[in-house]
Amino acid sequence: MKKMNFAKTIQLAVFGLLAAVVIFEVIVDNGRNVRLISFLLWVSLALSFFFIFLDFNFYAKEEESYERLMKNLSSDQMTKIGNRYSIDKLIDKYDNLPLPENFGCVVLSLSNIREINEKYGRQEGNAAIRRFSLILKMASVGHCFVGRNGGNKFVAMFENGSEKTIRHFLDRIRDKVDANNADSSNTPMKFEYGIAFHEGEAAKEVTDLISLADKRVGEVSL
Repeated sequence: MKKMNFAKTIQLAVFGLLAAVVIFEVIVDNGRNVRLISFLLWVSLALSFFFIFLDFNFYAKEEESYERLMKNLSSDQMTKIGNRYSIDKLIDKYDNLPLPENFGCVVLSLSNIREINEKYGRQEGNAAIRRFSLILKMASVGHCFVGRNGGNKFVAMFENGSEKTIRHFLDRIRDKVDANNADSSNTPMKFEYGIAFHEGEAAKEVTDLISLADKRVGEVSL
């Protein structure tokens, strides 16, 4: 912002100086030095376009920085999927509103993370969390929002879902986890999940639905 203010100060100073010279030439020479006045006006016009270009370039960089900041705010730094902030932002969208009938939620847990940490070290545990997050991201395409709710817990929210959609999402995850486990270079992963969908009086708000899905983690579902 300081750079922008400095640039604007220079712009005003240059235009002020040119305006003063033009006014001086018009008054003192009674408009006789037409060529000089025309030249100064053309210089002013050229500088105007130049400064407009600088302003456009500056604002484009500012917009890019803002988008990068918002992405960092809403993305989990380790896994690059949604973080708790983006989860809360989606929850706030339905704050004090009746829960849509087609809204579903799946809470997932990478259930053997403690075993991985103890056997292979925390670094490999973090690598497993990143791989599982990538699996969730790929499985969620066209279906739902996914975010990391902290530690080894993840949340998937279906704003326009169905039991079939949720089942397809979970099948995708199973297939990709099986593929990961079939690769001897990868640490085997295990996951559990809980589902809450169209629960009626048991879940009137999004937060109720997430809480209910969390309680069901590990239970037999769809």
